Amino acid sequence: MDVKITGLSPNSLYSVAVKSRAGHANDADIDPVIMDKFINKSPETKCEFMTANIPSAIANIKVASATTTAIKLRWDAISTQDSLVTAIQVEVSPVTLHNRTLHFSLPPETKAFSFGGLTCKTNYDFTFDLVTEDHLLSGGLTAYSLLSHFQTFTNGFDPPGKPCLMAKTQTSLAIEWGAAKPYGLFYVQHYSVHYAENRLLRRKSRHAKATFKDFAGSVMVAADCLSADLRELEPGVTYKIVVEAVIGVKNDDGECESEDDDGNSNASSMPSIRTRDEEEELCLSDPMFGTTTAVPEPPVLRISEISTSQVHLCWDQPTLLKLGKLCNSEYQFIRRLWLFRV
Repeated sequence: MDVKITGLSPNSLYSVAVKSRAGHANDADIDPVIMDKFINKSPETKCEFMTANIPSAIANIKVASATTTAIKLRWDAISTQDSLVTAIQVEVSPVTLHNRTLHFSLPPETKAFSFGGLTCKTNYDFTFDLVTEDHLLSGGLTAYSLLSHFQTFTNGFDPPGKPCLMAKTQTSLAIEWGAAKPYGLFYVQHYSVHYAENRLLRRKSRHAKATFKDFAGSVMVAADCLSADLRELEPGVTYKIVVEAVIGVKNDDGECESEDDDGNSNASSMPSIRTRDEEEELCLSDPMFGTTTAVPEPPVLRISEISTSQVHLCWDQPTLLKLGKLCNSEYQFIRRLWLFRV
């Protein structure tokens, strides 16, 4: 005969006595409470047992690796003494959208697992719950909680803001831009500012798609700096400028992982580096077009009228002034005329 005794205290020593008593088959009015009425008694059989301790909730949760659509978590293994744990249930839900919850049921020996089917650049809440025999006997209602919570982002990034022209000279352009925003294990290593003459890129694009190799120059800027000075440029030339955020991937363990480290064939392994699709996607800003300042051409002097004692001279207005490409705030023009007798 199997009997389950519930309502016991965890980590406690109990003694159970089993007795057998019988009455006469024809005595239907026997009171089982009054022991003296029984005509048949067997000696007591006692046994002692220790109830199991309450298992500790999942602890030391950390990100082992991540991609744009999956996160691999690692945690401390459950003690082998917690033999009453039958499964690890995990609920994964976006912090801002609770109607898209994913459910995972893992074996109790699992200590790392890759949770897939996620959305990039999204903060997820992971809720770990240990399912024990007490859960099953009480319909999921117990007097103690075995929940653990953890939040982290999937990988992704927001590109730098479009550069803005702050100042310019004949041979330089000063620009600023908004910071790129990395998510998950991504971080900004540095910025690279690529620039080239716009007319050269247009000529190149007629035959093939322009790449970074076609840009005339590149300036490397620290991750905490959001400005750059492009120097040694040509006067009066329009440049196309693009800011690239060079993205790196953090690794919590300092090295790549393998599936053998998990000790569990159900836990998949994910590299802590970019996948091929992520490598092809560059973190680029929208292009900006900036023109360096140009000095107007010298005027062309002509003789319009001449007499015995006078000469009437004239000259053309500089082309850049005619087109309105220069304003008075950039240059001050002084008309001077020198007359030399030869």
